[in-house]
Amino acid sequence: MTTATTEGRSLVLTVEGLDPFRVEPLAAKRGRRLTEMFVEAITERMLPVGAEAIFIECIGAMNYARFAGMYVDEYDPAGVYARTWDDEGSEIRESLAGSTAPPEYPDGSGHVRFVAREALEGEPELDGDAIRQEEAESLTLCAFYWQTVVGMEAVRAFLDAGEGSHGSLKALALLQSRMGISRPPTSHSSASASQTQQGDSSDTSTRSGGGTSVRLPADRRSPLGMRRPSKGRR
Repeated sequence: MTTATTEGRSLVLTVEGLDPFRVEPLAAKRGRRLTEMFVEAITERMLPVGAEAIFIECIGAMNYARFAGMYVDEYDPAGVYARTWDDEGSEIRESLAGSTAPPEYPDGSGHVRFVAREALEGEPELDGDAIRQEEAESLTLCAFYWQTVVGMEAVRAFLDAGEGSHGSLKALALLQSRMGISRPPTSHSSASASQTQQGDSSDTSTRSGGGTSVRLPADRRSPLGMRRPSKGRR
């Protein structure tokens, strides 16, 4: 079960047995743009390719690296590599200098982009927290809803409805109402299912600077287009 509180201008998310995740706010204009992108995608019953980048931006690259057990490469507004995040902070990877973000990652113009990936040669594998897939999705969605135009009201709706698909429908209804969209909402899982039926059943990601497409096994896929967390520290 996920709990959410605010401390100052930050959102603090807690899962039993883990240290809290602190989420910092995005600029209001950026939060509205992400809201528009995601609601448009959900009403069309299809998540955009590269939607994972939206969730990483909302929860924070280091938080995502921490529970997913993956590195997160950050690209500047021009799409050029800036730095890499792990579960303890960020640093520059000289081997990636000058590389550019995969073109399928959304809305890069004027904003940073984040791309999650497995360890490259010479990098240690990240363990990630001992967290279930459902917990990882709840954390990510709480952060996303908090960054939108509805804010904490959507987070409470999601949690009070029991998280998961029921919680998503409640929160999405609030988002659509605020954005003036009348089309009935569909859950994130339904949207992902529609996307899968229209394309290949395996998710893909592009390695930074290499252009190599990596197919993810079924046990690493997520209804949000996210990669599944690693087994984590025990």
